[in-house]
Amino acid sequence: APLKIVGVPASIDNDLGLTGFSIGVDTAMNTIVEACDKIADTATAHDRTFIVEVMGRDCGYLAMTSAIAVGADLALFPEAGKQESEIVDQIVDTVIAVRKRQTRKARRVIIIKAEGVSIPIDALKAKVDKRLCELAPDADPAGIETRVTVLGHVVRGGRPSAFDRLLGSRLANVAV
Repeated sequence: APLKIVGVPASIDNDLGLTGFSIGVDTAMNTIVEACDKIADTATAHDRTFIVEVMGRDCGYLAMTSAIAVGADLALFPEAGKQESEIVDQIVDTVIAVRKRQTRKARRVIIIKAEGVSIPIDALKAKVDKRLCELAPDADPAGIETRVTVLGHVVRGGRPSAFDRLLGSRLANVAV
């Protein structure tokens, strides 16, 4: 008898047609949220701005939904189609608006960026830092400089969430 093989696609980008959720999305989202919670602790303690880059070359689903889940101040995703200058302006405006808040805890800034956004993370950091220094020349450089964390492939690995395990089982059952 010939060998029969059935495949079930998975994508942490959640960009598979005709599906609500792809296998791996929930696990990736949980990894991003956990990392951002830790980053937010540091950002709050030092009044810092963090740009966190997540997977999503062509699809900004992880960036958009994780930004909501972690209470980020801004989400950058490729579908917005913004030019580099617009992205830099948006970040600088967000940082300035947050810095005007009175409460210390509220002065930290978390920005989630999908890797597919047109400007590379290092160039983005440099342009944002330069603009912030121009707008606040007398400020402490350490206080306005942004920090970057690239989660990258860390988001792809790890122990699957219970939801992803159940989804994989359900899809495999239907496929077979």
